[in-house]
Amino acid sequence: LVIGDLLPLSGDLADFGPPWEKSANLAVDEIRAAIDEVGADQTVEVIHEDTQTDPQAAVSAARKVVGQGATCISAAPSTAETIPVAESVAVRDEILQISPGSTSDDTTKVEDDGYLNRTILANRLQGPALADLVEERLGGAEGKVVNVGARNDAYGTGLADTFGAAWEEKGGEVGQEVIYDPEQPSYDSEASQIVEGDPDGWVIIDFPETFGIVGPALVRTG
Repeated sequence: LVIGDLLPLSGDLADFGPPWEKSANLAVDEIRAAIDEVGADQTVEVIHEDTQTDPQAAVSAARKVVGQGATCISAAPSTAETIPVAESVAVRDEILQISPGSTSDDTTKVEDDGYLNRTILANRLQGPALADLVEERLGGAEGKVVNVGARNDAYGTGLADTFGAAWEEKGGEVGQEVIYDPEQPSYDSEASQIVEGDPDGWVIIDFPETFGIVGPALVRTG
């Protein structure tokens, strides 16, 4: 068994890359120990490649691990990478692909012949779960206003939509929904919109690297 492990060792999801790499290595160590324990004639190997949190780089990484003999792929961390990898490599070459982080409902719509799977819940389930949590923290939803800020990609807009629908179904209101470009150098204008209207709470849907810029902009609004 040769596992191609596509990781965000750089880019917007770089904070998650190293721990995911460690967890994959730990899994392989456990599998090898089990093989040794029963004396099975089997081997397992993992090949790590950086997706750079970028669709084109992710496809290149997938092609590279397949070229090195990968018989399955753990990938990718985001929907923007997962779907191109599936369409350009996994489905075409009939190689099993399992994503640990692709939440967008668009992933479900890929014509994959069973080769694309994921271990994480889709946005259509995460959105209502998030609404339940916000309701609990605010002591109810009826009449409560929540402003939403989200990155402009399948993850951000998808989760913003499913959260908003679930929140309104509970009797709450989405005051502002601000969808922002994750490539911007600053977010002062967007931050001003997100805090507008003195809401009861905020929901921010983002990746760590971008929120490192969005967060301080929110603080500057006071």
